[in-house]
Amino acid sequence: MRALLLAGAVALGLTACSRDEAAADNLLAYVPADTPYAVVSAEPLDPALRRAWLEAFGGEQMLQTMSEFLAMAGRNAKDAEAERNLEIARSLVAELGPLVDPNVASPLGLASRQEIAFYGHGLLPVLRMRLDDPAAFEAAVARIEAAAGHSMDRADVAGHNVRRQVLDEMVAYLAVLDSQVVMALTPASVDEQIREAVLGLQRPAHSLAQTTTVSDLIAKYQLVPMGGVGYLDTQRILSSVLAPQSVGDKALLDMADDEDDGDDAVQDDANEATCKAEASAMAAQFPRIVVGGTRLDAKRMDSLSVIELQPEWASQWAAIASPQPGASTPKDALVWFGFGMDPIKTGTLLGKIADRVIANPYQCEQLTDLNEGMRKLKESLNPMAIGMAANFHGVYFSLDSLELNDEHQPESGTGVLALSSPAPAAVWSFAQAQVESLRELSLQSGGESVTLPQELLPLPLPARLLMTDRSIAVAVGEVDDARAMSVAGVTQEGPHPILRYGESGRFYSEFYADLFENGMRDGMLKGQLNVDDDEDEYADEYAEDDSDVEEEGDMEEVAEPAISEADAEAFAAQVTGLMRRFGEALEYSEVRVILTERGIEFQQDMHLR
Repeated sequence: MRALLLAGAVALGLTACSRDEAAADNLLAYVPADTPYAVVSAEPLDPALRRAWLEAFGGEQMLQTMSEFLAMAGRNAKDAEAERNLEIARSLVAELGPLVDPNVASPLGLASRQEIAFYGHGLLPVLRMRLDDPAAFEAAVARIEAAAGHSMDRADVAGHNVRRQVLDEMVAYLAVLDSQVVMALTPASVDEQIREAVLGLQRPAHSLAQTTTVSDLIAKYQLVPMGGVGYLDTQRILSSVLAPQSVGDKALLDMADDEDDGDDAVQDDANEATCKAEASAMAAQFPRIVVGGTRLDAKRMDSLSVIELQPEWASQWAAIASPQPGASTPKDALVWFGFGMDPIKTGTLLGKIADRVIANPYQCEQLTDLNEGMRKLKESLNPMAIGMAANFHGVYFSLDSLELNDEHQPESGTGVLALSSPAPAAVWSFAQAQVESLRELSLQSGGESVTLPQELLPLPLPARLLMTDRSIAVAVGEVDDARAMSVAGVTQEGPHPILRYGESGRFYSEFYADLFENGMRDGMLKGQLNVDDDEDEYADEYAEDDSDVEEEGDMEEVAEPAISEADAEAFAAQVTGLMRRFGEALEYSEVRVILTERGIEFQQDMHLR
């Protein structure tokens, strides 16, 4: 029995030690709790997801394209300097290329289950990454240095031999510390005093790992822990700038002060205090910016960025949103774009903001321009103009197809343009009053579409008008009524974006790839040749300054092609193939800007097929 108890005690002790070691090795343990900004991995990235996304977007093909480019550049290199630069580029591709290779689990010795922490030691930036093979990382950096013909200086910091490079008034560090690589910047004037703390060789007394900051953000915004969680605390940033407390921040800001001159560098104490108070009050209105992933799997990568607003203002901004067309449209068009808001509510809110500043103008000399700006804004908010705009709440455009001629000009296409309005019949009546050719058309909400007169269109394409209870839309080209109605339809259920745009994979694989290939090939050739049509103009430009014209050979050298047509064709095809691969893998990508009770939200979705 005693043996069992002893074994149990030992097991518990080992478990506790294991937990302590894991906690000590947590990257968040190196991040000061009061850091003004941070982007961190709350959990390691699943290597299967890295592989899936690199395969989908053609990681191996990217490497082939880079190799083809370097080979092409090598065939056309003109001198020893160009050859030398190519050698450096080849070395970089050889060493960094594995980062986009799905078949390499631990590129450069980086951890296959990658973790990162990018944060501020005060204002000073620090990046930490996990390593599986520190020796492999050191060897890769050494090979890059050898190829470049320059090695970073070395320094002993608390018993660690690290790379260190003085860059004018700053010092850059690249340090392999046990199973981590750390990159950081410090002011040269206080480098030796703070570098151990900045590099994490002295842990912060109170770290981010000891707080609930990251877990609270994950819970509040439903973020994915391994998708990255980040924030920027505007009040801490401002406090660090206006009243720096740390040695590093003071040295950094002293450098900035030294660059000021004359009157800009001199402020009386009263104005400085006023500026600090007013700037702090402004920062309190948007206290934090939050970023993170909301979904991450083998087929979806969704992210969120939020500019948090003070609750009173957030609720008022959220109220200006208005239902828009296109919310339920399948995301299969080439591209789509929409924006809108309630003009009456928007004008009222902007007027309220202007009134507040006009009643209590800024006293800080650096902010007084805002007083004039708000006065002009108030004058521009003409109640009559806002009233006239009351029936126009937004626009949504869906481009389903587009054909270009040999000159890359549109010659045919299909798409739908919808105008959102609480009173579309009134908008139609106004349009009929302004355009004589519309007066004989009968357009009813929910009724059949009507043909738009051809003279109103810039291209000889068929077009039809249709109306819903909340919109008027024009369908151009061979668009069926069901498709047109799906674009024109306005969904009352929120949230309602004030801005939305996106593209499907078809945009890249069916349209942009061809346009890009032709444009890139032509651009590479024309950019390297002295075209005959421009020869006289070129000669005239040189003739304006005789010193530029040394001999006829100068002109001939400029006219000499830097790359062959075959190389231009081959490389353009390589890049286009990569773009097609991207388009074939991508189902769609969309960005939405939404005003909510939390603030201004930027939501981005990326779906693979």
